[in-house]
Amino acid sequence: MDAADSDDDDTWVLPARTAAAADLARRLGVSPVTADLLLRRGYADEGPAREFLAPNLSRLLDPEGLPGMQAGADRLAAAVRAGEKVLLFGDYDVDGTTGAVVLHEVLTALGGQVEVHIPDRGEGYGLNAPRLERAAAEGVRVVVSIDNGIAALDEADLLAARGLDLVVADHHTMGGRLPRACALIHPRLPGSTYQNPHLCGAGVAFKLAWAVAARFGANGKPTRPMADVLLRCLAFVALGTVADVVPLVGENRVIVRFGLRALAARVLPGLAALMEVGKVTGEVGAHEVAFRLAPRLNAAGRMGVARRAFDLLTTRDPEQARALARELDEENDRRRAVQDRVFKEACAQVEAVYGAVPLRAPGIVVWGEGWPHGVVGIVAAKLTETYARPALVAGLESGVAKGSGRTCGGVDLLASLEPARGLFARMGGHQAAVGFTADPARLEAVRTAFEAGVVASLGLPEGTTAAEVAARLEGYEVVADAEVRLEEVSRQLIDELERLSPFGEGNAEPLFAARAVTLAGEPRPMGKKNEHLAFHVRQGDHVLRTVAFGRPELVQALRERARPGPGGQASFDLAFRPRLNRWNGEARLELELKAIRF
Repeated sequence: MDAADSDDDDTWVLPARTAAAADLARRLGVSPVTADLLLRRGYADEGPAREFLAPNLSRLLDPEGLPGMQAGADRLAAAVRAGEKVLLFGDYDVDGTTGAVVLHEVLTALGGQVEVHIPDRGEGYGLNAPRLERAAAEGVRVVVSIDNGIAALDEADLLAARGLDLVVADHHTMGGRLPRACALIHPRLPGSTYQNPHLCGAGVAFKLAWAVAARFGANGKPTRPMADVLLRCLAFVALGTVADVVPLVGENRVIVRFGLRALAARVLPGLAALMEVGKVTGEVGAHEVAFRLAPRLNAAGRMGVARRAFDLLTTRDPEQARALARELDEENDRRRAVQDRVFKEACAQVEAVYGAVPLRAPGIVVWGEGWPHGVVGIVAAKLTETYARPALVAGLESGVAKGSGRTCGGVDLLASLEPARGLFARMGGHQAAVGFTADPARLEAVRTAFEAGVVASLGLPEGTTAAEVAARLEGYEVVADAEVRLEEVSRQLIDELERLSPFGEGNAEPLFAARAVTLAGEPRPMGKKNEHLAFHVRQGDHVLRTVAFGRPELVQALRERARPGPGGQASFDLAFRPRLNRWNGEARLELELKAIRF
């Protein structure tokens, strides 16, 4: 949440530079600012710090280290060799769809007989009996569940009864029982020693595809052509990893770094068309994936037929790719309009139920008629950003409440809801996000149970006041990674920050603060509706352009509070991220404002 103008020092945390930063900077050949950032991320030793700055594909973990991998890869390799039909059962979100794309690309390249099912949201999450019965009737011999399946106890029993083998490739939280399967491939299975517990569904699918391809190569490695297919598939894994908001550390960071390079190559027509409608040009970063590419892929399942995203990513026909990309772009526009309506209705309900801001409730539960299941997850995320509370949002349809939840403030969402599992017809997910169905008559009880669960998840004692919970969740307005002088904000720093990327969950983009800057020149509104603001700031001899997106009200504040007075030029503090603005063939260093303190 951006800070409002504030004179209270307690609302800004500005850490002093680490004493060892200068020495690490000298050894690495980087600026003291970057060295300080590395130290704060836990890279005090030169070796690990160099590895972090230059991730390498050799840092990818051996897929055979994943629990269940040997049995799963052996079964799929046997199916390919025997010409058996394999059904890939994905999910309607980006993670589940891209995971299905990866396995489809690799198994097809190996000569496998592959069918793919991407369920629509109306079918519900995960394996479902009607589609599995159809698979059995069509002669499918192996079903692979991707980004789902670890909680599909009844569906696994159905497959076993029909004589089909099930391979589960999942990463979601497990229940007390595990499904019957030929192989359960999951980074956090009991007893697992796999070093990356944060693989997303597409990541698990990629490891399975890699292991199967290795069984058709020599010395436990894929052939050169198959290695090229796998490297190309990193583009899809990067999409799934960023979209699923898993920590971008360790192996995940390597996957996304090289996957973004594969995306930028625009080799496949579907990826090229997707980036064209998303207006992504040049380099591709995690930000572009999260805010331009993933929403359009998700729009397929949120607003209609989920299969369209899979078809876009796998087509080799440029014309079909452009048509599908345009369709998803239009669906995304429609999704935004519906989402905005539901969000406004949800905010009105929040304040009717919980009172005006600041809220005194530890968690939010709201629901409504006409709230499509495809947007409730996004609305839950927007509520957590707006109110700094974990939120559950449900749409009511045909006597059933289908909802999603999102977290904030370190609340483990699944743990918060576990004591209330009996209130749900179905509930699952992980620490950061959940999905559920319930009887609408039980939602009031869910609301009460969720509030108690959030307090328990935070480790606060029973009887903790609502104000204390609110203080814990809302925290500080601005927590900077480093305080800098404007002279330290340079092109070199921009280049070094690129080496710290990709930024996302677990590897946040650094936020900087500069104190006692002054206004240089007249603030100027910008944008088609003057909804943004540009102004220059000075510190000593250094002047930098600053852009404040969506903050037109700052024009008046700067004119009133940053003008010279009887005591001289009025100064203020900035929290910002440095940017390189490329325009008309020129690159200009500027600051993107996040908060201001007069």
